[in-house]
Amino acid sequence: ADDRQLGHAMGRYAVERLKGRRIAIVDDRTAYGEGIADEFAGGVEAAGGRIAVREPTHDREADFRRIVARLKTIQPDLVFYGGMDHQAGALLRDMASAGVQVPLLGGDGICTLDLVAFAGSAVRQDFIVCGESGLALGRTPQSRAFQAAFRKRFGIDAQLYAPFVYDAVMVMADAMARAGSAEPQHYLPLLATTRAHPGVTDTIGFSPDGNLASGWVMLYTYRNGRREVLEAVRAVGP
Repeated sequence: ADDRQLGHAMGRYAVERLKGRRIAIVDDRTAYGEGIADEFAGGVEAAGGRIAVREPTHDREADFRRIVARLKTIQPDLVFYGGMDHQAGALLRDMASAGVQVPLLGGDGICTLDLVAFAGSAVRQDFIVCGESGLALGRTPQSRAFQAAFRKRFGIDAQLYAPFVYDAVMVMADAMARAGSAEPQHYLPLLATTRAHPGVTDTIGFSPDGNLASGWVMLYTYRNGRREVLEAVRAVGP
């Protein structure tokens, strides 16, 4: 899933699964943070939820007390943060200090192992939901077979992006084979027509704008100081 699909899927998840109706958004006004927050808002509204308040900050902010005071007054069901992990940690600490005990959601920018270090004791069990694009390794028979082949060939475990790079190369090779040429002017038009390539990560097909027609979002939470898989959701374009 791209950022548009990830944000939209998380917005729908916030309403449909977490039962959020009045939702607050805080974003750092960067291209990433504001963009994913916009898509999250669209997903919330598409699912019948409402954005109760949207608070801007910036990507160097370390003090969220003013924003948290506003959140405490509004009492949203949950908060979405569009930005990176170090600021999400500061926001969580200030929320905990003010007694604002509502779940925090975010995209891949906050979905890191470092979030625990940044937030400290403010990381409560099952209190954070964050999303990353793509199925985690080992979630499908194809990716488990890929893992085994990779380990046999190279003597190490496959890392996060290895299956995605593999699929990218094989999709290009398939287009070249269909075109009978490795010249871009010949195979790129056929690459764009890929609709159901059997990949390691998923069945791959492209939309007219060149993105995946649909993708997966892995949702994680934090338990006992560790990030753990919550579930996988299919992300169809907004």
